[in-house]
Amino acid sequence: MIGDTSPRIIAKVENQGGIEKVEEIAKAADALMIDRGDLSVETSLRSVAIMQKNIIKAASQYSRPVIVATEMLHTMINNPYPTKAEVSDITNAVLDGCTATMLSGETAVGDFPLETVQVMRELVDAADEHVQTSLNAGVKAQDDNVAEAFSEVIPRLARTLPITKLVAVTRFGHAARMIAAHCPQQPILAVSDDVAAARSFNFIAGTMGVHMDTPFPRTSGDHIIEVLHLLWERGHLEDEDLVLITGVLYPHAGA
Repeated sequence: MIGDTSPRIIAKVENQGGIEKVEEIAKAADALMIDRGDLSVETSLRSVAIMQKNIIKAASQYSRPVIVATEMLHTMINNPYPTKAEVSDITNAVLDGCTATMLSGETAVGDFPLETVQVMRELVDAADEHVQTSLNAGVKAQDDNVAEAFSEVIPRLARTLPITKLVAVTRFGHAARMIAAHCPQQPILAVSDDVAAARSFNFIAGTMGVHMDTPFPRTSGDHIIEVLHLLWERGHLEDEDLVLITGVLYPHAGA
């Protein structure tokens, strides 16, 4: 019905119907949100954690970002410190592969909004550091199967070479989502000639969206150089950067 690249759709999975159709929803939406409050009421409280993992797994199959929400630091509405259960909850959400954790009452009506955000930031960073360490160890342990290496060439290169920035030249974000799904430790600069799409890229994990006014041609790769020049002018690239660029070219589209 939208028929264009924007607005983007974040689909809340909050009842049994959503659980049963989660793969179809993930395929159609731009991102998913797990509303654990409504989900626990509409389904089963004892299965909420399991459903959260299944939703994130379904989303990852289509490289969709996932927000996990509801009572993540609920006790910090009235207390300056979280419980160990809340610490574990946030950590496990990151380990499961969520893209974002959401606060609600903690920052809307809580007594310690700043402290809550700081705690959330620290917990997410600590969990992400563990993810990066595990992924680095996993790369070293893998064999040198050519087909596997080719299918995962970008994350493999990003973890085995001294690459500092990943640049995705992408009109609608597919390349950026595919790269982000592998949790690279380098920042992703996703450049699009569609302003709404570029803004939406900031929601992809570890990604900054950049808009370029010049339309991307389909008959050459000349815009790749223009993209690098734009990033350089805006200070996103520096002298010491080693950049890995990804994008789709159509050299024969005009023939």
